[in-house]
Order: sequence, then C-alpha cells, then structure tokens
Amino acid sequence: MRFNLGEALQRASRTDDAIEAYREALKLDAKLNVARVNLGKALAEKGLNGEAKETLREATRQKLGDTEAHYNLGVLLMRENDLDGAIAEYQRTLAAAPKHASAHNNMGVAFNEKGDPRKATDAFLKAIAADPKFAEAHFNLGLAYYQLGDFARATKAFEKAVVLEPQRSSGPYTQLGHLYLTQGKKKQAVEAFKTAIEKSAEDGKKTTEAYQGLARAWLSLGKADEAVATLKTAVGAFPKDASARAAYGEALRAKGDLDGAIAEYEEGVKLAPTPENRLALADVYAQKRVGAKAQPLYKALLDEDPTNRAAKLALADLLLAMGDYVAAEGLLKPKDGEEADTAALARLGIVHSRRGRPELAVSELEAVVAKDPAQLEARAELGFIYLRGGDGAKARKVLTSVLSVDPRHSLGLLYMGHTLYQQGNTKGAEKSFRNAVQADPNFAEPHNALGQLLEATKRIDEAKDAYKMAVQLQPDHPDARDALKRLTASAPKP
Repeated sequence: MRFNLGEALQRASRTDDAIEAYREALKLDAKLNVARVNLGKALAEKGLNGEAKETLREATRQKLGDTEAHYNLGVLLMRENDLDGAIAEYQRTLAAAPKHASAHNNMGVAFNEKGDPRKATDAFLKAIAADPKFAEAHFNLGLAYYQLGDFARATKAFEKAVVLEPQRSSGPYTQLGHLYLTQGKKKQAVEAFKTAIEKSAEDGKKTTEAYQGLARAWLSLGKADEAVATLKTAVGAFPKDASARAAYGEALRAKGDLDGAIAEYEEGVKLAPTPENRLALADVYAQKRVGAKAQPLYKALLDEDPTNRAAKLALADLLLAMGDYVAAEGLLKPKDGEEADTAALARLGIVHSRRGRPELAVSELEAVVAKDPAQLEARAELGFIYLRGGDGAKARKVLTSVLSVDPRHSLGLLYMGHTLYQQGNTKGAEKSFRNAVQADPNFAEPHNALGQLLEATKRIDEAKDAYKMAVQLQPDHPDARDALKRLTASAPKP
C-alpha cells in the first residue's frame, strides 16, 4: 500500500511525498526492490544524484539482473556523462531483457556521444526491432545516419518519426529541414522548418535552430526579405541568443543593410564575445570601409591567436582597400621557414602590383591563378596588369572570365570599365563603372573612375557628384579630392 501510494504521488508530481512513501515501504519490507528502484528514480528527479545512484546500486545488489534497476542507473550515469558506466548498465539490462527497447535506444545515444555512430546505428535498429513504433528511436537513427553521411536513410528515419508522432514532435521536422537543404530540396526544407517552429510551441522545445534553418532555406531560394523577417522573429523570441543575433546580422548583410547587420553583430558580441562573432563584426565593418573599427578587432584576434588565418587575410584585404600597401605587405610576407598559402600569395601579388612592381606581380598572380582559379581578386588584378602593359585584349579576356563567375565582382567591374574605356567603348565603360558602384556602394575607386569618365565627356555636374561620393567614402583619396577641388574652383561664379 505504501508503494502504491508512492507511485500515485509520483504521478501527481508530489515527488517529496512519494519519496517518503517509498522509504516507509522499504522500512516495512526491505526486500521490496521495486520500491527501491522507484525511490532512486524519485531522488534523481529531485536532483539528489548521489543518493539516487547509491539507492539504485543497492537495488542491483539486492536483486541481480533487475532490469529496471540497471536501466535507471544507466540513465543516471548518462546524465553525469559517465558514458562507459551507462553503457555497462544498459548491457546488464539487455542481458536480462534482450528486447528492452529503451535500453537499446539509450545505448545508441551513449555510443553517439562517444563518437561512434556505427555502433549507435546498430543499437537504434535493435530498439526499433523491439518496438517498431518507438518514434524517438527512429529520430535518433536519423541523427546517426546523418552523421555517417547517409542522407537518404536519415531522411527516411526522420520521416518515420514524424509519421509516428505527428502532433507533438518538432525535432524530426528540424532535422528534415537540414536534410532537405543538404539535398537541394529547398521548398521542402522551408515547409519542414515552418512545421518545426509550429510544433516547438507545443512540445516545449522551442529553440532558434528551426528559425535559423528556415532563414537559410529562404536565402537559398533568393528570398532575403523572408529570411530577414524570420530571423527578426527569432531575435524577438530569443533576445539573449547570440547565434540568433549572428544569423540575423548575416541575413541583413546579404540584403545589403550593413548598418542593421552591424547592430546585430555588436549585440551578438556582447552576449558571446567568441572569436567567430568578433570576426563577423570586423568583416562587416570592413565591408562598410569603417577601418577605424575593423582594424582593432582583427589585430586583437591576431594577438590572441597569430595563426587565425581568416583574421589575417581579412586584415590584409582591409589594408589593401585602405591603400596601406606597406602594412599589407608586412602582414602577408612569409616569415622565415613559413610557407604562404595560395590566398596569401594572391594578396601579396596584388600588393606588388599596386606598389609598381609588375615584374614580381605577374609571375606571382599567374602562379596563383593557375593553381587556384577561384582567387577572383588575383585574376582581376592580373587582368589590370595586362591592361597597364598594353595588352587590352588579354586583359579583357581575363576580366570577362572573372565576371562570368561573379557578375557582381566589384573589382572585376572596375577594371573592365578601364579596359573598355581604353578600347574606346565609353558607353560600355560607364555601365561597368556604375555596376561596380552598385555591387559595392562603399568602394570609393569606382566612383572616382566614373567621375573621370564623366569629366572627360564634359558632364561636369555628374562628375562632381561622383568625385564627392568618392571623397565621402575615402576622405584621403588624392585623385578624387584634387579633381573635386579643380572642378569646384573652375565652376563659373553666379
């Protein structure tokens, strides 16, 4: 009676009273092992893990092969991250009850935590064989297959979990969304993530993962507005989640709202000042050409970790954009015994080009482009060197190849404009310069080049506007600044 009362109290969430009832039952009958097992479970519910563990160990001693005692002890050990101890207890459970589905399932979870998805897969399959309607085991099997890179089987497992628990399970829908994205099924991914968000309100497992997945799915479909709206909702629901802030910032950046992106990245850094978050903030500052804020962030990251390649290359790009070629060269030049990678050599070749060393730049950039054609900046710079050397046809061929890969490559568009202008195609040059301005509104040089073209074609007012914008973006731009002074001084007096 005491034991039955304890069970009733535990079901009613009156755990303290249930513990007392189980203790009383054991005083009356010390061999009532089922009361000891339930007492251990109730103590674990209260967070009294030490006493719970000892109680369950006593239960295994009192009755060898007690499946529930071993199983619950395994659950407790797994909570404490004692994976080997948990696996041993699940094995003892299964020795006594080979079709204990939950023990097979939990054993699989433990193997997954240990980084062995193959053993985990075997355990989940045994759990499903013991209970084909065990939705959690199907879900966990999907995770294991996903880790093994078997996306087809993973998809089937998650879809089965959804069929078995359509009303309350958000997890499988989230994982399905990720899988659909991996497989290029973008529209299915959108629907899966939407459903995950809806279900998460019901199952109490609301996280930003589904929101971020939905945003990525929208971006993959080219729908930046929908991605931004999704992440705005996520940030509203989870204002202290740094990953949601970072994802929102990324979406705003993709949409071209750099000020909005900076605000989100700054909040994300306050919440979690990880190297990744600080690098993302520095990158968007650099994209906006706010070197005074980007440069200290990059330098701090490199002070902390001199091997941070992403920060090093990004700082080099910033220095190149600022025209500080000496500092960029010092950063990129390999130290004694150090071998520069292709990305660093590409930037070093650009430095040599802009410092008037074409004999060095050509050989370096040609070697980089031959080894890694994806280095578009290097290819664009090489095309411009060919142009300066008088080979306009070769320059145009190289720059056309850059723009065929990325039609919005701002440097490629700028250099193509110069090439077309030199070949007498003023209309095409103007279009290329304007496209460069649209591709990167914060890049001063295309505005200056456009100003030069407009001035040469006697469109003085338009030229002044272009020079003004170049100076606004880069106050120390000597050519634009001098041209603006010259045109302002020569303007007729009213």
